[in-house]
Amino acid sequence: MGKPKGAPKSGGRVAGTPNRTTAEMRQLFQTFVETNMEKLQSDFEALTPSERINILMKMIPVFLPPPLPEQPPDPWGLDQLPTKKLIEMLDAYSE
Repeated sequence: MGKPKGAPKSGGRVAGTPNRTTAEMRQLFQTFVETNMEKLQSDFEALTPSERINILMKMIPVFLPPPLPEQPPDPWGLDQLPTKKLIEMLDAYSE
């Protein structure tokens, strides 16, 4: 029988601990690429331009993180005020 609903999680990795298998696979892949760089480069150059672009487009999401979403502008304009002015306003409000 499983745990009752609402029971706290036990066992497993602590939050923030990297997955050991993933770290090992990343290291193996990095070593492979470093060891075979000349062959990979010549193979890449042997491809047609459209094949090269196709491969690059598939690699982009793996190696480049997606851009962060733009923050909406502050409707009150507080992000434009100097810190000193904000502190004065907060002090006046708290009195």
